Amino acid sequence: MTVSNDSINRQKIRLWTHRLIEEYRHIQFTYNLKTKIPVIQIDNTSVRWGSWDSVTRTLSISQRLIERYPWETVLEIFKHEIAHQLITDEGQEQTIHGPAFKAACERLGVAPWACRAETKEIPTEAPLRTGEVSSEEKRLLERAEKLLSLATSDNEHEALLAMQKVQELYAKYNLKRIQEKKEAHWGYLLLKLKKKRVERYQSVIASLLNEHFFVEVIHTSLFDSESCSDFKVLELLGTRENVLMAEYVFHFLENQLSGLWKAYRPSQTLGIASRNSFYLGVLEGFREKLNKFDFPSDTSVSLIVRQDEGLRKLVKGRYPKLNRLSGGRRLHDGQAYAAGKKEGHSLVIRKGISKSDGYLRKLLRS
Repeated sequence: MTVSNDSINRQKIRLWTHRLIEEYRHIQFTYNLKTKIPVIQIDNTSVRWGSWDSVTRTLSISQRLIERYPWETVLEIFKHEIAHQLITDEGQEQTIHGPAFKAACERLGVAPWACRAETKEIPTEAPLRTGEVSSEEKRLLERAEKLLSLATSDNEHEALLAMQKVQELYAKYNLKRIQEKKEAHWGYLLLKLKKKRVERYQSVIASLLNEHFFVEVIHTSLFDSESCSDFKVLELLGTRENVLMAEYVFHFLENQLSGLWKAYRPSQTLGIASRNSFYLGVLEGFREKLNKFDFPSDTSVSLIVRQDEGLRKLVKGRYPKLNRLSGGRRLHDGQAYAAGKKEGHSLVIRKGISKSDGYLRKLLRS
């Protein structure tokens, strides 16, 4: 029996609609909304991405939006329209995109680009990757790139010193930004893992980023409109320069783990448990290495992050009911773990020479 394209399309629209209803309930819970759930529909208009009709109490999202853009973009437009509903339900001033609307968007953690009156031009890539780079940001990125190039040196001491200088450079930059209350490009990037679960080593990398790279990493899930399934995501929040560096480090470490494991594996008989133990060993060794860096007390990452009100505001805006969970370390192969730890003590973050090495499109050009 052949299923027609029209039938598949109708089924997808039904699934998307059910998902938007679930997203609405989640937004209600997250932001303590007392609104009543409206009629939610997907329309085929080519005029707008979304709309709120206060008379029929209908919130519409364009089918074209869902087909062309990732779900995180759909959600920002969705929250834009919920902001309009908030104004209606709370009896506020009905200026279409006036102060009340802007306040509602802030309350819902709507991305700045989606708060605009006209959202016809939707970013084709994460907003943190676009936009003008300030002269100070440019100097920071250029210096970081130069130092990471030095980290490719065969001289172990020189390579280690270069990586330490990058950490110190970012620490001083962030401390100065906080102390002088400078404006920053705040936002988030999503690391789409394309899996139903986060691997333990990926969680450990996320914790390393939290501890040493001036960002907040959130474990969450994201709907994929094509497959109509949920997949795990790591969300990096912070300033543009911090988030881009953290993303670079994440991919760099993932690639290094794979390469080091291939070089270590003494035989084909070692399985996934040994591989995972080796990965955890590498990351623990690398963590110990980072912890040994000798910085002035006022440039410690933990101290700077505690002072960063902008980061706290960003995280609270997106995740007002955030719960922090921690998991224990699971080991199955002590020998592989010890071998990995030894490799981690020698690991140095360096400039990538290809995309698979951790190539970062907007930050470090090979």
